[in-house]
Amino acid sequence: MQLPNAGPPARHSAGMAYDSQREVTVLFGGFAGNTRNAPMYGDTWEWDGVSWRLVATTGPSPRMGHSMVFDEARGVVVLFGGGGLDGFNSDTWEWDGREWKLVAQTGPSARSRAGMAYDKERNKVVLFGGIPRDTNDTWEWDGVKWTEIRTTQGPSGRSRVGMAFDAGRKKIIIILFGGRLQNGEPAGGTWEWDGKAWLKIAESAEHARARHGMVYDESARKLTTFAVG
Repeated sequence: MQLPNAGPPARHSAGMAYDSQREVTVLFGGFAGNTRNAPMYGDTWEWDGVSWRLVATTGPSPRMGHSMVFDEARGVVVLFGGGGLDGFNSDTWEWDGREWKLVAQTGPSARSRAGMAYDKERNKVVLFGGIPRDTNDTWEWDGVKWTEIRTTQGPSGRSRVGMAFDAGRKKIIIILFGGRLQNGEPAGGTWEWDGKAWLKIAESAEHARARHGMVYDESARKLTTFAVG
């Protein structure tokens, strides 16, 4: 069922995260078209299940392709990077439902379209890859600083991946699936991150894709992904 569409102007490549404590979906930024003179947004909206509300017009600079997740332990939405009017960003911001705060300007290199998920067992935000597509580093945010976790093996450089925390397996597991490889082709590999190393658990060329969404369905106890490659 299509709901009333009064709310954010049309856009793509915005960031969204669900604040489970306040029970609202937070949306920030995005791009209104495919030409250089199209608007890039720096507004913040919240959806409460009934209607959209514009809650801030200040905070991070206008951008697209940024990563956003909700940090359950600290009750804030974490935003990293994205592509802005002057190139890629490397800043980290937090939204507490009232205002945005710039919390870090060091950590992962400037990038957009990175994968990011919240590990609720270790209370850390995990970030992987992004554009440039040769980026294959793994970082964790603990609310104070970013730390790069160096690994000897893992996914090859890619962007537009799907990442989500698998809460049903009672393990510290972040699942990464798909993404856009360095050669521009979609990936079909599935990887697990346990806080120390990446482990490849599946490969499926048939289901290769990028630009997809991925979430954990608590009622079904399954990870769900949807998109075309």
